[in-house]
Amino acid sequence: MNAHEIESPLTTGVAAAQSGDWSQALEAFQAAVTAEPLDGAAIGRMAAILAESPHPQLATPFRRLAELAPDLSALPGHLASRMTIADPGRPVPFTALAFPKCGTHLLSDLLQHVSGLTGHWTPEVSANRVPGGILQRIPRSHFPVGHWFPNPDLLTDLETHGHRLVILYRDPRDQVVSFYFYYTGPAVNPDNPIRKLLLEVPREEALGRLIQGFRAGPRRLPGQPRNLINWVHEWLHGGLPVFFVRYEELWNNPWEILPPLARFLGRPLAPERVEAIVRAIAFDEPSPTMQRLGVPAQLKHQGVPGQWHDQFSARNRSQYRAVTGHVPAMMGYAIDADRGTTFTGHSLPE
Repeated sequence: MNAHEIESPLTTGVAAAQSGDWSQALEAFQAAVTAEPLDGAAIGRMAAILAESPHPQLATPFRRLAELAPDLSALPGHLASRMTIADPGRPVPFTALAFPKCGTHLLSDLLQHVSGLTGHWTPEVSANRVPGGILQRIPRSHFPVGHWFPNPDLLTDLETHGHRLVILYRDPRDQVVSFYFYYTGPAVNPDNPIRKLLLEVPREEALGRLIQGFRAGPRRLPGQPRNLINWVHEWLHGGLPVFFVRYEELWNNPWEILPPLARFLGRPLAPERVEAIVRAIAFDEPSPTMQRLGVPAQLKHQGVPGQWHDQFSARNRSQYRAVTGHVPAMMGYAIDADRGTTFTGHSLPE
């Protein structure tokens, strides 16, 4: 499926609105929302068009959906501009953040080599409720590492201390697969409720639960892809200097992403230093972060990109498409009609 096919309901609706056929426009916009439920920018555009119709109340539900939906429209421009990023002229403090099961240990290892500092994990702090003042607890010889979600106190704390952010994510499907194997593997307590809910059904259904969301006791847990996309959205719009990195870049071509990342942190690297770091973070090398935290080495082998191709059934692929629409393309994963979303390196969708 190409971009024109994805956008056809929206295009049809815009054309209908321009010709004054508001009934057809509404029908097309509803189809567009069904196809792209997470495209906040597009839904906001539909709301604005409907607000100019003879029945402006039609815009209300679209406006509400747009407010709830993530907006990643600025992300492709950010990803494309990283290669020419400027050096601030001095080493700057920074925080390393990764969405769960997206390569946190690899990011920590990489930044330790770049900065000469040690990653500081805060397991006692919930990623959803990081308190203000947390940076004061971390030694100057360390940098924070976590899965943190932004909140006003945390954003103020990071801004006050002049922190830049390095944020890692990966193909949402591979994140789902890694999450599944982690929670059904030996590292998780057998009594963990999420583990039980994943093991009580066949793998295809368990992956479907992780894609679409599921109920765990009194709570309904959102799907992992939507959680990841919302997390990227929140940091993208957090107002802080940020450098987004895709896990696949670290895997496929770290030589290209390392120099601009180091410049962003005020720590430019000579070519021979880049080569040394690439060798040190190679997949077959031990992870200092995992060793320090006591994480079993075999968990590293869940980080191979593209595992979802072997794990997702046709039903899982359909479920994923229904949840995410074309939003992953904004994250740097081009849409392929036969195989779904694939990593595009540094070329972004038109």
